[in-house]
Amino acid sequence: MTEAPQLPATLPEREGRPALLIGPVMEAAHAALQPPGTTRWIVEVRTDRVELRTAVRRWSTGAQPSAQLARIACGSALRAARLAVAVQGRRPLVSYSERPGLLAVLHAGLAVRPRPEEMLMHRLLRHEIAPAWYRARLLDPLAALQRLRCAAEGDGAWVRVLSGPAPEGLGPSWQDEKAHDPIGDRRTIVALVGAPGRLPAADLRVGQAIETLQLTAMVLGLEMDVLAAPAEPAAAGLPRRLGGGAETNAIVRFGLPPP
Repeated sequence: MTEAPQLPATLPEREGRPALLIGPVMEAAHAALQPPGTTRWIVEVRTDRVELRTAVRRWSTGAQPSAQLARIACGSALRAARLAVAVQGRRPLVSYSERPGLLAVLHAGLAVRPRPEEMLMHRLLRHEIAPAWYRARLLDPLAALQRLRCAAEGDGAWVRVLSGPAPEGLGPSWQDEKAHDPIGDRRTIVALVGAPGRLPAADLRVGQAIETLQLTAMVLGLEMDVLAAPAEPAAAGLPRRLGGGAETNAIVRFGLPPP
């Protein structure tokens, strides 16, 4: 009986770049915001890179909602993994593959000093500190929304506020039906998140934006629910190309603490 191959604990040091610890990258990916149910993606460590794949091979290219959901979830994990690379003082570099089953390849680039906001978001991701709920009482909702929009744009996505109550039945909800609604009747902001481009790239952008919005909301003292991802905006009376050619959308809700 042959022994299973041992996965590397670090990516090797090269050209003066410090070695990268793989454990925190894997932990961050699995700590990312995810839809309920089984994990729809897998992480594989190679000699000099980390690969993210769909659990079912055909999900990497399929157009059905289940395939889109898997790719969006993988995008959320990818964003968290990028953050874990950044806080180790390496620039996260991502390449995208057209090989079936393989969605993204994460490399550790040149040494770079982590930014304070990256360190903060990483600590929130790992539940090392509690969200600063008091900040939402001090921050104007319009200012918070602007911060959220800028954060999503950094991942190639956009955010549009929806008027009226939160729409229902527009796509798979990421809320656990058995869990208590954490936002309830609080003051809320419901927004459409979209990313331009063709599948599957747009799905990965939306997934990364969802994770960025979740962590940014925690920094600002907001809570966030993913009401639908992927979402069909036409069901809410919204034009499909609201974001200027967007192919993938999600609907999220931000909740502010009581005044």
